[in-house]
Amino acid sequence: MSAEKGYHYIDGGWVGEAPNGFADSLNPSDGSVIGNAPLGSAALAEQAVMASRGAFETSHWAEDPRARAQVLLDFADVLESRKDEIAALMARENGKVLGQAAHEVAVGFGEARYYAGVARNVFG
Repeated sequence: MSAEKGYHYIDGGWVGEAPNGFADSLNPSDGSVIGNAPLGSAALAEQAVMASRGAFETSHWAEDPRARAQVLLDFADVLESRKDEIAALMARENGKVLGQAAHEVAVGFGEARYYAGVARNVFG
């Protein structure tokens, strides 16, 4: 498996900027590079916060709990469809036993589905 380079996702698009460079993610068992993650900055964090606040305030998102629930359900479906791939990556990146990593992925998509149900409530 080759190393992959990650990027920030801000305001609907991938940001190639990495003002502080990239950090290698290493396999603890052999030291091989699994991927590279961009090191952000306060300016990029502020840009992301402002974009999300703007989207929340100018779209139907705040008033449409069903839309919020659907996004979480779609996210859960993606996690579940890629559960083996994600578990294998977690095992490589953290030195976890594959079964434990697979369980954590399952908990992740289970929680996303739970919170989708919560989002449909008045208080969600």
